[in-house]
Amino acid sequence: MKAYEEQQKILHLLKINNKGLTVGDIAKELNFNRNSSAKYLDILFSQGHVELRQIGPAKLYFPAQRVPMSKLLDYSSAEVFILDEHYCVLQINETVSRDLKLEKAEIVGKSIFDLPLNAVKNEEFVKNLKEDSSKAEVIGEYMYIKRQKRHYYRYKILKACFDSGNCGYTIIFDNISGQKEYEYALEKTAKLNEITSQIASDFIFMKKEDMEEEINTSLYKIVQNFNVDRVFICLFDSEVESFKVKYYSKKEEITTSPFELNKEYPLSIYSFWLESFSKFEICFLHEYKNKKEEYKEKEEFLKNKGVKSMLGAPMISDGNLIGFVGFVMVKKSRHWSETSIEFARNLARLYSQILKKKGDLE
Repeated sequence: MKAYEEQQKILHLLKINNKGLTVGDIAKELNFNRNSSAKYLDILFSQGHVELRQIGPAKLYFPAQRVPMSKLLDYSSAEVFILDEHYCVLQINETVSRDLKLEKAEIVGKSIFDLPLNAVKNEEFVKNLKEDSSKAEVIGEYMYIKRQKRHYYRYKILKACFDSGNCGYTIIFDNISGQKEYEYALEKTAKLNEITSQIASDFIFMKKEDMEEEINTSLYKIVQNFNVDRVFICLFDSEVESFKVKYYSKKEEITTSPFELNKEYPLSIYSFWLESFSKFEICFLHEYKNKKEEYKEKEEFLKNKGVKSMLGAPMISDGNLIGFVGFVMVKKSRHWSETSIEFARNLARLYSQILKKKGDLE
């Protein structure tokens, strides 16, 4: 405590002597030992409280021109907590208050473990904060799911020493969900492109008699890697205004199918999507919450078929609509991402070419 008080006297003395003071000046003015004064100045310099300037032969000390830390913290988009040694919150930035939807007075003074933070439910974070507190810096990541969406955060735990001489922690939470989604999308795109390339290469030198079985085999690969419950190729016959499910695959646990293979069905069943398909557009429905009039017929049809989510990509051959590739979810709803939609388009193009080649060989 004595050292802290003497350091504060040095800071006060420097503030009222804006031309700067040497170690000797400070020791003489405060009646301190010169070595003690030098030691205190080194500590204050390392903490950023004083500045040292060389003016001619003299080394002069000045009070540091500092911006309040609370102001600096508010410029950060990350959540910043400053805790004491008992994990009680001493200070936060505006981001914390906004994200937690709490006033600053409702947060400061509480244990971080009493706040509605997803991080404190993460075992690794708690272990790093409590058990690895001897380390100067600990970095980690955690994820939580809210409303079927994944949220990713990177955290940094830093040892902190305060002007009072007590120690605590600075914790920084940075939302990296966008970065993770981008990385995941790139990884998924690469994987789906690889599947498309594998299917395409399998058919390059294939004989006509092997194509039927191989198309169904390729659909099963899609079920396994694209995380869908069913996938099928539906072919149209415009002359008799009918369609049939020509190729089909599903997950093993899915026991029922809404259509029989190769059975003729009237095109009117898919009348609500034919207009989009005829424009070579993707069709999809991922939830029943949309109550717009144009969706009612689709919803009713899909509900009757036990479908919770569906994506259809039109197949075009020689400029004509010949059918579509369908992807179905029956166990849970799914939002079809841009990556998924592009994959569906590529497969529809690929199967159009495969079926054209098969027809040319017959």
